[in-house]
Amino acid sequence: GMVIVANTKNPDHPMDTDFFNRTTARIRNGGDGTIWWFRFMDSNRWEREIERPGEESWYYYLDRVIAQNGSASEHWENFRSHMGRTKIRVWTTGSRCMRTCSAGKPWRTCGSRAAAGG
Repeated sequence: GMVIVANTKNPDHPMDTDFFNRTTARIRNGGDGTIWWFRFMDSNRWEREIERPGEESWYYYLDRVIAQNGSASEHWENFRSHMGRTKIRVWTTGSRCMRTCSAGKPWRTCGSRAAAGG
């Protein structure tokens, strides 16, 4: 799932986002009419609603588990418990080639393009 999606998306593609105030934003997803809502709950939690035309909406939370300074938030232990022994992938580049390589292809397939960030 998620790795396949992440390595096929263009990290430079803009998202059409409308901010209504400091706590509510909407991302327009395009052709199928799906709308993604973000609602601020607190500094470490946002509610996410996926509004699907003709179907029931989906709701979940986006929880910050690590602060910018590297400290754990109150959600860290729940995250660790949920992830179990799963290894987490972290990209430190927007390079599509590097994302594809780290999602299962040998690193050498990126060749010199990876070093150039392409």
